[in-house]
Amino acid sequence: SSCNQKYPSERPVTVVYPLMKLAFACLLLLCTVASQGLKFLDVGAPRTGTQTLFTALEILGFNPLHSGYHIFERAAPCDYLFQNGSWAPVKAQLDRYDAAMDEPFHLLFKEVMQQYPEAKMILPLRDPESWYNSYLHFFSQHVIDPVKTVFDAMAGITHSGGTSLLQRGALRRRQNLSTTNEDICDAARYWGCDFQTVQTAELKARCIGGFNRHVAEVKAHVPPDKLLLFNLSDGWGPLVKFIGVPEPTVPFPHTDIFVEHPSLLEKSQDESFVWSMKAKAKPKAK
Repeated sequence: SSCNQKYPSERPVTVVYPLMKLAFACLLLLCTVASQGLKFLDVGAPRTGTQTLFTALEILGFNPLHSGYHIFERAAPCDYLFQNGSWAPVKAQLDRYDAAMDEPFHLLFKEVMQQYPEAKMILPLRDPESWYNSYLHFFSQHVIDPVKTVFDAMAGITHSGGTSLLQRGALRRRQNLSTTNEDICDAARYWGCDFQTVQTAELKARCIGGFNRHVAEVKAHVPPDKLLLFNLSDGWGPLVKFIGVPEPTVPFPHTDIFVEHPSLLEKSQDESFVWSMKAKAKPKAK
């Protein structure tokens, strides 16, 4: 009878132990998957402090994506939004980062809400008139000396003055290096803005109207507990409270490297150059 009692006591060990290992492995996999992917989305337009928020999130230890610093990362979301492209490459992109900002990522808040239910949205607040004037100033600053861009190198052409953005756009169209989705995906053209032409009252109203509709749509669709209406002048307090991290000892950043260094626009295709300039301006947490 002792032998008969031995096997019932051993059988659960031989069966249950592998099941326990399998359950643990599944739990570990679930935890790993849950920890990956986007945590924050800046749903504000370009020229609303996207670079400042990028720097702030870096100081807080996150890994953000700014499409102005990673210019080639715009291709997949632009294709998805304006050319009926696939969501898969955009999802693969966002899975590699903790946060994303600048165009066209701010337009993807509905998709992000579905794909990343725990993600939080940050909407930097800016007066529409101030935003519009900032864009005008941004474009007016980018007058260049003779410099070759990536597109120049491909075409074998150098510039010799004029507004760099105008020249770059004209060159891309001339060399058939631009597509409809790239054109509409840049500089808030998706809202009817066109900062590369003489501004009229009608054009200004259309542009600001698009900006205002976006802000209203974000507020209407994102639950209040998932949305931070962030005034950058308030500094670290609201941001760290919303994210749930301690406040750093360094001052809250104010970053705009393309205005501070206008020549960077023509070099923005060279990500290593932009990153080196950004690193010099970034304060270190203590």
